[in-house]
Amino acid sequence: RDIMRKADQVPSIHDQALLSDAVLEISLKGLGFTAIVDKNSKPIGIFTDG
Repeated sequence: RDIMRKADQVPSIHDQALLSDAVLEISLKGLGFTAIVDKNSKPIGIFTDG
């Protein structure tokens, strides 16, 4: 099983997004987490479902 994902397959939300946006992104991509990115798309955090 592959563990690497293409950038467009990794769930991510901007740092000003709502909690509901994070939950939706986690649900749509089905990976149990979403990356939190800044305005330059640089990862600054992670939000998980567990």
